Amino acid sequence: MFSEYKPYAGEGVVETWCVVGPRYKYAWNRGDLEELYDTWTDPAELQNRAGEGEGVMARVRERMREALVAWLRETEDPLAEVVARDA
Repeated sequence: MFSEYKPYAGEGVVETWCVVGPRYKYAWNRGDLEELYDTWTDPAELQNRAGEGEGVMARVRERMREALVAWLRETEDPLAEVVARDA
């Protein structure tokens, strides 16, 4: 599943695009940190694992970001290249 959130003016939060799968949730936030959660072991999404540079979670983050970029390209969203460059 893919989703995007664009806040109202003055809301004080950033735009967010997400990819949600059966186990993992990945969020790319414009101008902020990426987020990656293992919703099976962390259903409350308290431990952001996006910063892990090696191992399983790093590979999951890359696959989910690639899926997000593919969706953005498919929907002709100009943000696709911005997300791709952030990799």
